[in-house]
Amino acid sequence: MQKLALTVTAVALTAILALPGPLAAAPRYHYYDLGALGGNYSDAYGLNLSGQVVGYAGNAADNDRAFQKDFDQPMQDLGDLGGDSSYAFGINASGQVAGKAMNQDGFYRAFLKEPGQEMQDLGDLGGLSSCAYGLNQDGQVVGSADDDYGIQRAFLKKPGQKMQDLGGLGGNEACARAINDTGQIVGGAANAAGNYRAFLKEPDQPMEDLGDLGGSFGYAYAINNIGQVAGGAADTDGNQWAFVKNPGQSMQNLGGLGGSWSCAYGLNDAGQVVGEAPDDSGARRAFLWEKGSICDLNYRTVNLPAGTRLMRARAINAAGWIAGSTNKGHAFLLTPLPPPKHVPLELLLLN
Repeated sequence: MQKLALTVTAVALTAILALPGPLAAAPRYHYYDLGALGGNYSDAYGLNLSGQVVGYAGNAADNDRAFQKDFDQPMQDLGDLGGDSSYAFGINASGQVAGKAMNQDGFYRAFLKEPGQEMQDLGDLGGLSSCAYGLNQDGQVVGSADDDYGIQRAFLKKPGQKMQDLGGLGGNEACARAINDTGQIVGGAANAAGNYRAFLKEPDQPMEDLGDLGGSFGYAYAINNIGQVAGGAADTDGNQWAFVKNPGQSMQNLGGLGGSWSCAYGLNDAGQVVGEAPDDSGARRAFLWEKGSICDLNYRTVNLPAGTRLMRARAINAAGWIAGSTNKGHAFLLTPLPPPKHVPLELLLLN
């Protein structure tokens, strides 16, 4: 029976790969619904090269809980800091996870979780709340934390050291969203006029305003190890568009899917960018941008269930795997076809 199932699967994949026309020339993906933790919803935010996905999911008590989903294992609740809720936003190749979790006093605190250990509260900048969004392979964590006055400030937390305030762009507020393995940090910070601007911070250097697409707003969500940055920025009409910025160059507008805006959330070292954009009807759709072209991932996915729409893509790893969320409120993982060799047969057939 197993041999027959394998044969049928191979035939089906062969037929898919032989499709004529533009579909055959385009990358194609296999869809996996990542489920939840006993509740009805989940959302994916981070993804590493091993295919480990992190985010948050509802449990049976309808609380938001940070999760880790290894490809062929059940979703794992990552715990908390004494409260009911937790959220995971980043995971590195070593399996370290960063995010925020509620403590027993009801405040969200930035955490780092080592594999097999409990969450560690990363501290603060003098206030009561903090949140970790990204980390690199060295375990350096970035995010935002309130200062003594309750103002949100961008931070860097190195192993064994206290949080470091990263400064700003002339305004009060700032938030760091990602850090690469060379220590370059990106995010968004208010300037003297109070407008949020995408920033890049080199190690031991002041923040640098990354520019815009003609408008006053910009925000960076991701940076790869080549120094390319992705995010969203406003044009002259005030509409936000996904951008990628190469070192030493101006922001490049990635366009959209027929609607009036787009935003990029993740990119890999190959320069592939993922995010979300509405179509001409206003429905949000996950996109992939590569080699100068943007595409709707819904049309690149061969086994998407009827009525399910890939709504938002948040992360892409070096192997081209993509994680995000659907209109059904579930986290998803896309893997390029053919499926990975280590996928259990029952998981392949059920998806």
